[in-house]
Amino acid sequence: MAAHVITSAIEINDLRVDCIVGIREREQRSLQPLIIDARLSLPLDGPANTGDLTTSVNYSAISKQLAFVAAHGQWGLLESLASALASHILLPPAGAEGRAQVRAVEVRIRKPDALKGLAVPAVRLCRTAPEDGAGGNIQVREVCEGVRLDVLEESPLGAAYRLRLAPSACVPLPNDDLAAHVLAGGASLSDGSKLKEGDVLPRGSGAVLHAGSEGLALLLVGRRLPSGALGDTSLTTAYIALGSNLGDRAAHATSALRELRTRCGEVTRVSQLYVTAPQHVIEQPDFLNAACELRTALSPAALLVALKGIERDLGRSSGGVRYGPRVIDLDLLLYGDRVVECDTSEGPLSVPHKLLLQRTFVLAPLCDVAPAVRHPLTGRSIRLEFTRLCTAEATKGERLPQRVLPVRADVIWPLGARTYVMAILNLTPDSFSDGGRALDTDVHAAVAEAKALVEAGADVVDLGAESTRPGAERVTEHEEMRRLLPVIRAIRDAGKDDAAATAGAAGGAAGGSAGGWGKRVVLSVDTTRASVAAAAVAAGADIINDISGGTFDEGMVKTVATLGVPYIAMHTRGTPKTMRSLASYPGGQVTSIVCDELERVVRAAHAAGLAPWSLIADPGIGFAKDPQQSMTLLHELPAFVQRIVGAQPGGGGGGGGGCCASLVGASRKGFIGQVLSQPDPLQRQWGNAATTVAATVAGVDIVRVHEVSEMRQVAMMADAIHRRAGGSGGAAPTPLAKL
Repeated sequence: MAAHVITSAIEINDLRVDCIVGIREREQRSLQPLIIDARLSLPLDGPANTGDLTTSVNYSAISKQLAFVAAHGQWGLLESLASALASHILLPPAGAEGRAQVRAVEVRIRKPDALKGLAVPAVRLCRTAPEDGAGGNIQVREVCEGVRLDVLEESPLGAAYRLRLAPSACVPLPNDDLAAHVLAGGASLSDGSKLKEGDVLPRGSGAVLHAGSEGLALLLVGRRLPSGALGDTSLTTAYIALGSNLGDRAAHATSALRELRTRCGEVTRVSQLYVTAPQHVIEQPDFLNAACELRTALSPAALLVALKGIERDLGRSSGGVRYGPRVIDLDLLLYGDRVVECDTSEGPLSVPHKLLLQRTFVLAPLCDVAPAVRHPLTGRSIRLEFTRLCTAEATKGERLPQRVLPVRADVIWPLGARTYVMAILNLTPDSFSDGGRALDTDVHAAVAEAKALVEAGADVVDLGAESTRPGAERVTEHEEMRRLLPVIRAIRDAGKDDAAATAGAAGGAAGGSAGGWGKRVVLSVDTTRASVAAAAVAAGADIINDISGGTFDEGMVKTVATLGVPYIAMHTRGTPKTMRSLASYPGGQVTSIVCDELERVVRAAHAAGLAPWSLIADPGIGFAKDPQQSMTLLHELPAFVQRIVGAQPGGGGGGGGGCCASLVGASRKGFIGQVLSQPDPLQRQWGNAATTVAATVAGVDIVRVHEVSEMRQVAMMADAIHRRAGGSGGAAPTPLAKL
């Protein structure tokens, strides 16, 4: 093959390609050699004559593209192939604005091994570009927003198309009978690999293309597309199991969810997180398990390939002990109502998953997102299958999955068996309940107070550097950080001497106290600013507690999702200065309306990338509620827990343990003082005890209190009466041993 410039033309001669061409059955079964010549006419004053290589025709690229069209098609007639080649050459260059446009083209195709008796073993086609330079009579199909299909040639047997995707557009390759050649731009595939200009995707790749920032232009060659095939946006609902028992298990599951959204489709529902005992290989750490619902355009085989690619990219190594420890495990459980048995490049695939009905650790989270979905082989719902298996395993004394809240990598709280106590530590001079103690200026006093709260039994200490009492003025971002950050750092540094002394007395072993109490304590930060949240986590905070539910700072939810820490989203209206005037709930439906408004916050948090197991919902007792409304909320807390804790990203309730944890903070609020005729917040402890019991009985996971020792005992007694007897809150109410 040779290429050279002749005056105002480019000639490509003797391009040799083996391809399928001919209308006879024998011709369609075997490759035949072709010789292609092409002459491209350019403007007399064009770049081919000026020598400007930045805008001239790329001879090598065009030659490769012509060979691709010929070799990957199934052409009945040489005329159809010649027409496809001419149309491609004349269509304005994809992604190459400013380059020379070909004004006319002559294509000649010779068939050396033509059938005997053929007088002229060649075809010659000449075509001229239209004056408007728009591609002439080439049919253009607007498939959907951001996706356009140019029909270069369609014949009964073979076809050629140019597919154009706008930046960030996504489309699955139409069918397995088309090969693709990247003309311009770039894209990501569902398995995480990248495409660049010049790359080729063979037939049967089953790829879903995600165009990059510059868009994407492809040559598609193969069999003719059925009518509407590319525009068929039908998706299949699949269910994926997630599991991890190495490293930061919850973080690995969250990363897997992010990759599923990027590579596989839309994640529409996500379960809670469950801790489960290992099976088969017993001597290994406990697993954290979850499940998600996925709307995908991928075939079952392509989806399996994508899942295995995610596993490898997140650090799972090949080989190892079967059923042994792993960083991440992703299994395809269900794919619509289909039953699939096939071989893939990643090994055999069976759908439904063969062990699905034998694993409570899979069925528990799956019941969260698909309780009513029926197993394709048994016809029974997932909820019924889970109940049957739980009954069988309970009779054998097996440990059942339990819902958990992953606070951080080394702190996993089982939910449903007990109520956790959050201690309030205000670093403000103007708190409504205990301000004025100079903790905003005395770091040592604040650290001493935090230690006392931990010793009193607090599971988490909540630090607040800005008062949210009704009518309070906002402090500046700088002032909030000035009060907050030194205390966080000082707490994290606290206890080092005690830990060293304990280790020395134990002969070098810290006895579980490595790093001192200041390292072990769980710290929450009460803030409505994304910048303060980021700085607090960098300083050592574990949880962000936002009374505004992300409404004061639109960047808060996304920031917390990026930080990867739990997020407490509270219901309120307006600001502390205006919320009293916004306590209007038509028809007295305060609980229902609070749930409606908080569900929108939950959905926004999921859309921002927060996993359900990182979200804690707070109804906001006393915030934009009058005293009667606050007491109504407390009375109807069981309904709140049932609805909000079961809220899913799609807006509907799931089964099992629901989608997020719950918190109630009623301590020392004004409505307690009104009921008890007690104006002094410090004298409201008996009323606080009643609200703690109400929250515990309703199944709330965390209570936020001032009197830690007293309220911890109240919660422990209420738990012993109600949770142990009734078993609310999780797939398995029995308390776990050390996680």
